Amino acid sequence: MFSISPIPENDEEAWDEFDDREEANEDSEMPPHPKMVELIKKLTEKYPCVTKVPESEIDNVIWADGPLENNIIGDLAILAVAFSKIEESFDHVVETAKSLGIVCYDPQEEVIYRP
Repeated sequence: MFSISPIPENDEEAWDEFDDREEANEDSEMPPHPKMVELIKKLTEKYPCVTKVPESEIDNVIWADGPLENNIIGDLAILAVAFSKIEESFDHVVETAKSLGIVCYDPQEEVIYRP
């Protein structure tokens, strides 16, 4: 899960704010934020979207769904990585987001990675 900064310093408040922003963005049908579009562009340079690879390579894709652009909700993105691919891709995904000034939320570990 990703969001555009700033977010609250307190992690609990930041998680709550993410949920509130997700609901507000869905209700308003906000267009994709350019930074989120750039995030997906950068991530798919290394890890192609499941919709962009031949059927024979789908098992090698890290993403659990696609097209990834459909997972942008305004200034938020919810990108699911296949559990078996997390270890190989996690650092790259987090560092790419941070390099673009984007916050990365890890709901599995309940950790927030700020830029």
